Amino acid sequence: MDRDLRAAKIFRGGETQRPFPQPVHKQIAKMYGQTTEPAQMEIFARGMPAPLAKALQVKAGSPALTVVRRYCGASEELFEVTVTTHPEGRYSYTMVMRRSLRPRV
Repeated sequence: MDRDLRAAKIFRGGETQRPFPQPVHKQIAKMYGQTTEPAQMEIFARGMPAPLAKALQVKAGSPALTVVRRYCGASEELFEVTVTTHPEGRYSYTMVMRRSLRPRV
């Protein structure tokens, strides 16, 4: 089964069930036996693909947010790519940034 369709079956009725009890980097280390170094995340808007729309109970072509994650090992070889697509209003991303003071030279 397509990963996006599997993920769609987890999401129902406006509530998200957390299928994985540990952080992603620990899951990847356990699955692949290597540390992720580096990881890249790409986020973009698009129309909801028809196969996912049905599983997520939304209209095909309706607004969606897609997240592509690329995981590389210590030698920077790509070993895993995930693609998840979220219907409008079902995804939130929060990032906290702090300014670090550097000593003057």
